[in-house]
Amino acid sequence: MDWKIDIYKDYKEKIYGFILFHVKSEEIAQDLTHDVFVKLYNSYTKSQIENTESVIWTITRNRIVDHHRKVANSRKYRDYLWNQIQSNDLVNSEIEFQETKELFKAALKELTPQQWKIYTLIREEGLSYNDISKKLNISPNTVKNHMVSALKSIRNYLRSQQEIIICIFLWFLMC
Repeated sequence: MDWKIDIYKDYKEKIYGFILFHVKSEEIAQDLTHDVFVKLYNSYTKSQIENTESVIWTITRNRIVDHHRKVANSRKYRDYLWNQIQSNDLVNSEIEFQETKELFKAALKELTPQQWKIYTLIREEGLSYNDISKKLNISPNTVKNHMVSALKSIRNYLRSQQEIIICIFLWFLMC
């Protein structure tokens, strides 16, 4: 019989069990077991092997170490990438927020003085229509109309700036 078949029959189950114990995955253990025998067959001839068992176990241990090193490096790399993405997301989100805030401020500048005053009292000070009507000596319905007009004006301004907003978002997606 061929020496390769004999070695395979003698050591396959032992090698597989040993690798399985260390990697905890049947699929990976099968792959690594296969790799051990491929390495043995490609690197040695029968006459080059003085102690078959020593050579096989050395190859086996090296394959397990290589596997663990590869997994550890991929985890480190994955963690590194994740941290980079998170830090970039924070920076990009902050810049995006600032750009959007500037557009919103510009939209507020387009409001009439009365719309701006009513918008500010409602959104920033939290006053009700009735409270504002008493404060400004106008009817609650007039307050409502000014607020509706203010929101419509803000929406229209932001719509008119849609190309700029899209460019900002695309730029951040590409970074």
